[in-house]
Amino acid sequence: NVIKEVDAKFALSWITVEWFSVLNYNKKTMDDVEIYSGHFVELLNLLKDGKITPLKAKEIMRKFIPKSYSPKKEAKEGGKMDSEGELKKVIEEVLKKNEKSVNDYKSGNKNALNFLIGKVMQATGKRADYVVVRKLLERELK
Repeated sequence: NVIKEVDAKFALSWITVEWFSVLNYNKKTMDDVEIYSGHFVELLNLLKDGKITPLKAKEIMRKFIPKSYSPKKEAKEGGKMDSEGELKKVIEEVLKKNEKSVNDYKSGNKNALNFLIGKVMQATGKRADYVVVRKLLERELK
């Protein structure tokens, strides 16, 4: 059902890789989980339409165990944060709180940037667009 309603290649990737990794992690099989295909379609459409990030989609997917639910409400409450103005405030806070990582990055430690990206993602509840966060951080750290 899911593959009929969402781009097949996109759906297949999310089912075979992401969904099965969630099941595996929880030591569950498809028979152990009560999942409604319509909920999975909603989730994939929210992701495909850019209303949630891949990280948020994975987080919602983990909550589908033991029973799926409509992800629309959660997406509305914790939808994707991609406004540069909104993100800039979060980034400024993260940079203030993590001066050591800022100095490490400026000294050539490129891994410090990944740490800072992680802190921004954490501060936004995984709602921020990773690409936008990276671009804004690089701009701020110049």
